[in-house]
Amino acid sequence: MALMFLLHKSLKNFSGLFFGIAWIIFNGANYQQVWQGNDINVDAIHLQSKRIVGRVISIPTFKNNIQRFNFRISHWNKTLLANAIDVRLSFKEENKFVKQGQVWQFDVKLKPAYGLANAGGFQYQTWLRAKNIVATGYIVKSKFNQLLNGNISTRQQLIDNFQDKITESPLSPLFYALAFGERGQITSQQWQVLQSTNTQHLIAISGLHLGLITSFCYFFIILVFKFIPTKLITATTANSNAILRIYLIVNIPLVALCISGFFACFYAYISGFALPTVRALLMLLLVVLVKLVDIKMTVLRWLLSAIFLIIIVSPFSLLSASFWLSIYAVTVIFFVFWRFSPWAFRGNKFVKYLKILLLMQIYLTLAMLPIVALFNQHVSLVSFIANVIAVPWMSFTSIPLSILSVVAMPISESLSLALFDLALLSLQVTWTWLAFLTEHTWAIIRLSAQDNLFLIFLVAAFLLLTLTIKNIRTTLVATISIIVITAFVIGKPSTFWKINVLDVGQGLAVVIEKNAKTIIYDTGANFPSGFNMAQAALLPYLSYRGTTHVDMLVISHNDNDHAGGLKHLVESLTVSEIVQNRSNRQNISRDSFCYHGNKRIWQGLTIEVLWPTIDYFSSQRVSDNDSSCVLRISDGNISLLLTGDISRKVETSLVANSDISADILIAPHHGSKTSSSQSFINAVKPQYVVFTTGFLNRWNMPHQSVIQRYQKSGVKIYNTALDGMVQFEILPESVDVSSYRKDFWPFWFAN
Repeated sequence: MALMFLLHKSLKNFSGLFFGIAWIIFNGANYQQVWQGNDINVDAIHLQSKRIVGRVISIPTFKNNIQRFNFRISHWNKTLLANAIDVRLSFKEENKFVKQGQVWQFDVKLKPAYGLANAGGFQYQTWLRAKNIVATGYIVKSKFNQLLNGNISTRQQLIDNFQDKITESPLSPLFYALAFGERGQITSQQWQVLQSTNTQHLIAISGLHLGLITSFCYFFIILVFKFIPTKLITATTANSNAILRIYLIVNIPLVALCISGFFACFYAYISGFALPTVRALLMLLLVVLVKLVDIKMTVLRWLLSAIFLIIIVSPFSLLSASFWLSIYAVTVIFFVFWRFSPWAFRGNKFVKYLKILLLMQIYLTLAMLPIVALFNQHVSLVSFIANVIAVPWMSFTSIPLSILSVVAMPISESLSLALFDLALLSLQVTWTWLAFLTEHTWAIIRLSAQDNLFLIFLVAAFLLLTLTIKNIRTTLVATISIIVITAFVIGKPSTFWKINVLDVGQGLAVVIEKNAKTIIYDTGANFPSGFNMAQAALLPYLSYRGTTHVDMLVISHNDNDHAGGLKHLVESLTVSEIVQNRSNRQNISRDSFCYHGNKRIWQGLTIEVLWPTIDYFSSQRVSDNDSSCVLRISDGNISLLLTGDISRKVETSLVANSDISADILIAPHHGSKTSSSQSFINAVKPQYVVFTTGFLNRWNMPHQSVIQRYQKSGVKIYNTALDGMVQFEILPESVDVSSYRKDFWPFWFAN
C-alpha cells in the first residue's frame, strides 16, 4: 500500500505513514512468531526443562549470588534453530561464571516474556520486548551445564581488566555506568539519590555522553592538524602538491568529523549499544553524513530523519518511554534556541554560556517535570540546582576522564589508572553535592496521578504561553493565573469506593480506597533473591495514588505469598493498625486479632470478620490456610468477600453459620481445586470473581473444574495473570470494572 501511495501524486505524502505501519507490524509479527518459525510450541515450553546451546550477549549482573544475563539460543534440544531466540536467564551455581561472548550449553526452565501489570509499577514486559527478549527463565542444576567456547568479547575484556587492576570504591559503580554503560552495580541507595535529584540521565549513556566525546575528539583533531607543518611538506614540491595541501587544509574539519564519528561508534560499542545509546548514535551519525555530503537540512528535517532511522534500525524503540523522553528533550532544546536566541546570544562568551546554560536547564527542568513525576511519583525541588551544577561539572570532568581511562588502558596501564582515580575524584565532588541536596526532607514532594495530571496541564500551558507571548513578565503572570484557576477547577475527591486487586503473581494484595483513606488486605510474596511484591507492585501503586498512610493492614494468614511483604510495607508507610489472627504474630506491637464476630464501620463501610472462630484455634488441627482471616465489606448495597486461602471445610462452616453473600468475590486459595465448592458459590452468589494467580504457575491455578463451576453459575471471571490489576469502582447505582491490560493499556506497554 505504501508503494501504491508513493506512485499516486495526491497520496504521496501518506506513503511514509503506511510504510512505517507496515514496518512496525512486520517486526512485531517476527517477535510474536519466533516460536512458530522454529517449530516450537510456546504454550508448552514451561512444562519441562530444555537443553539449549547459545551465546551470552550481555554483561552478566550479580545480585545475591545470582547471575543474570541475556542469552541468544542457537540450538534447542540439540536441534539447530532456523532463527535465533533471545532469552533472559538467571544462574546460581558455585564456581561457574559466564562472560559476554562465551558459548554455553544449559538445561533451563523457560516462560514466555511476561511482567506484572499494575498502575504505577515498572513495566518489565515492555522492557523485555524493547530488547527483543521473548522468554525468561532460570538454569537448573545439571551436569550438562558446560562451557563450549571460552572466547569473550572485547567489551568483556575491557571490563575484566578494570575489575582486576583497580581498587574498588563506593563510587566505582558510577564509573562503570559512565565508561561501560553497566548500571547493574549501582546500589539502591545510590539510585535513591539520583532519583531524588533527577540526575539519572547523567549515568545513562545517551546524547549528552556521545555528544561530549564527539566534540572533544573533533576539537582535539582540529588542534593537532593546526600544528602540522603542511607548508613545509609542500614547500619544495610542484603545484600539484600545493593543490593537495590546499585540499587537505580545507577538508580538515571533515576528516576530524569522520574520526570523531568513529570514536563515537567505539564508545557506543563498549557501552553495550543500549537503546538510548543507539538512538543518540544514529542522530550523531546523521549529522556526520549531512556534513560529509554537504546537504542543506533544517533542524526539523534532521529530527524527523533521525526518528525515521531510529525506527528502521530499532523499531521496538517505540515501546520504550525513554525514546519519547529523548525526542521530547531534543525538541525542547531546539525550541529554547529558536525562541530565545536573540536574547541569549548577546554579551561576551562567558555571559552567553551562562545564559544558555541557565535557560536550557530551566526549560528542561520545567518541561520534563511532569514526565519525570509520572515515572517517579514525585517532584524534586532540588532538581534544577542539582543539574545546573552536576551537568557542566560532569560534562567536563567525570565523563571525559572515565572515557579516557578506558581508551588509555591498552596503551598505558598506569596512565589509565591515574585517569580512573581522577574520574573517581570528580565523581566524589558531584556525589557530595547530590547527597547534600537529598538530606533535606522538603526536597521531595510526592504526587498522586491526579496531581501529575494537573502538573502536565500547567507545564503545557506555560510552554504554550512562552511560544505565543513574547514578554517574559506577561508569561509568568499568565502562568500564575492558570495555577489559581486550575486549583479551583480540579475535581473534588469522589464519594465512591474502589477495590483494587493487584497483580502480584501467585499471591494476593488488595487495596480498598474511600475518601482518600486506605485498607490493604495481604501484601504478596517475598523471595530469597531479595525481590518482593510489596516493593514491586504494592508500594508503587500506593505511590501512584499518593498514599503515604494506611488505616488498616490485614494479613489473612502467615503464608509467604500473602504476608511476605509485611515488613517492607510497614517500613515504608505509616500503618495505623495491623489486623491478623493469633497464628500470625510476628513481633509487631500494633497488631490486633482477627476473630469471627468483630465488626467495625470504616468510612461508611461495614467490615465484618466471618472467620476464624475462637473455637477453631482450640482444635488440635489448625491449618495456616484454613486460619485465613475472612472479611466481608459492604456499603449496604454492594459487598466484597475476601477469603484468603480457605478450603472447602471452612467454606462449609461459613455457608452454615454466616451471611456470605457478596457481589465481588476474591476466589479462595487462588482457584485451587480444594476450594470454591458449588455450595459456597451458590451461597455467595457473586457477580464477579477474581483469581489471583501467577503466569503459567506450576500448580495450574485456577483449576479448570473451578472455572467451570463459576461459569456454570454465570459469574464474570477475572484472572490477574491474564488481566493484570483488576479495579472495581463502586458507584451509587452500579459497579464499574476495569483491568489494567485491557483498559489502562499504555501505548508503551504493548501486550
